[in-house]
Amino acid sequence: MKTISRYIMTLALLLTAVGGAWAQTQWESGDCTVTLNNGTLTVSGNGGMADYLNGSDRPWDGNSGDITSVVVESGVTSVGFNAFYFFSNLTSVTLPEGLTAIGPNAFMSCFSLTSVTIPSTVTSISESAFSSCSAMTSVTLPEGLTAIGANAFSDCSSLTSITVPSTVTSIGQAAFMGCSAITSVTLPEGLTAIGTGAFGRCSSLTSITIPSTVTSIGGYAFTLSSAISDVNLYANPDNLTWGNTSSDFKSGKATQCHVLAEHLSTYQNNFSSVNVTFVGDLEPLPTPIKVTTNAASAQDLFTEASFTMPPFDATVNYMLVRDMQDETNPVIFSGLPSSGNIVVKKGSDGKYQPAEALTIQLIDPLAAAEAQNIIAADGITIKVLVGDDSSLPIEYDQDNPITLEAFLADMKPGYYWIKAEQTDENSPYDGTVYSSEFTVVEKYDLAVKPANDFSKGKVESVTVGSGSVTIDANGKASKTGIDPETEVKIKAKHGYVIDKVEVKKTMKLLTLTVNGVTIYYAEGDSWANAISRDENKDSGLFIREGNRVHHTNYGQLVDSNTEAVLPEAIINANESYRFIK
Repeated sequence: MKTISRYIMTLALLLTAVGGAWAQTQWESGDCTVTLNNGTLTVSGNGGMADYLNGSDRPWDGNSGDITSVVVESGVTSVGFNAFYFFSNLTSVTLPEGLTAIGPNAFMSCFSLTSVTIPSTVTSISESAFSSCSAMTSVTLPEGLTAIGANAFSDCSSLTSITVPSTVTSIGQAAFMGCSAITSVTLPEGLTAIGTGAFGRCSSLTSITIPSTVTSIGGYAFTLSSAISDVNLYANPDNLTWGNTSSDFKSGKATQCHVLAEHLSTYQNNFSSVNVTFVGDLEPLPTPIKVTTNAASAQDLFTEASFTMPPFDATVNYMLVRDMQDETNPVIFSGLPSSGNIVVKKGSDGKYQPAEALTIQLIDPLAAAEAQNIIAADGITIKVLVGDDSSLPIEYDQDNPITLEAFLADMKPGYYWIKAEQTDENSPYDGTVYSSEFTVVEKYDLAVKPANDFSKGKVESVTVGSGSVTIDANGKASKTGIDPETEVKIKAKHGYVIDKVEVKKTMKLLTLTVNGVTIYYAEGDSWANAISRDENKDSGLFIREGNRVHHTNYGQLVDSNTEAVLPEAIINANESYRFIK
């Protein structure tokens, strides 16, 4: 009898073991197959996943605690409603190009997920898609995204910065509410709507810029975000609606809202209930630089792109793709004015200085009219006369002249003469000498570079005016001293077409020193952007596996709280960075 009992018990254990071996690890979901293997859940197929009204409806719900990685393969077009909701141990997500939609609650409450990159093909992020991913420190949003849904990233309390792509037109209700670590938000021109509570409870956010295209700001959009001391508001008050702000910003209207001077009175009259103090000191935005192409329509390929040189230094980023039709067209760049002008650049202090070293020297009073180079000498008083392109210097002799010292300190663009005369009766010189009329002009610098490695070596020519510019082995070209309104053109090599040309203002480089290491960066640069700059190629900085900033000799970069600095973080000149090993 005992023997029979032992046989029955052994059989039961065998059946239990076999049953465990037969546990299901593959399921169907819409047009996709979902497979679990060693903690990785892989979604494959052609089409979208199914939606699940409740997390418990998912076939793999019983395994959610075992899943540490989700890989969505190419061919999958959408992630379903509640697909990976409350995967508390999920640390890694891979999403493919070709994915177009991320459903509601798709990754909600994935508490261990630290970062995510959204593919460029995704055009919208649904409500609560990444809500309460409390460990998430970075998210990369693509150009092409048009809408960020309600609560999409709410309560992502470790997220430190967010850059909204230029294609986004709306930010939904409470989209970033509760992102208490965010210190920096970049909102693009083209954005029209900021939803109710969109940036509520962002307690570390100190300033925000609202673009000119915004026409609607929902009620309590910045509720309990009381660290915000400055708002730069470019929106036209005649086209703007702004909801209740009673709990927004600092109390007692201590937050300053900077607006254009022409908008100040309208804001003060029509938006007096908004919990800010309006100040009319905002500088106008630069006019967008229009790039024209030789494409027959917006959808067609093109081989030429041109723009008019703006009145500031500009950087051009270009990107090329292979022309499958093997068609190219000639491109021409126009030239520069002839010599005879003094070229100046406006400095950060607002004063104009020569682009190249300039010596104004007096050789002989009689030769001054020909030489046009005069410097102060004993017994000589030098004055700078201001006129226009049709004036004679004598006509301005009675006007208030500029001293040579003042002229050299700030050489504003214009038409000038230099007058040299004896200082007094004891001067060894006699008489008065005028230089010929000369002009001071402001010209600008141009930098052209590829946006990716593929584009290197694929440009045939860069021309400015009628002159060509040398392109180096890395696909870069530069030119200084360009007149505004000068035509700039880029021509692709045979077999390639230009996919994208972006022209933007060249940012002045700043420096930051950490442990003796000098880092060059532009205002608004992330650490990743700064590291990629040519000026930092020998700095020893690099992005280490695990998404951290490191130095080859000094170790990991941390902030004043000894928190690791992420590549996506915006460089803060006021932060006390250091390296630790």
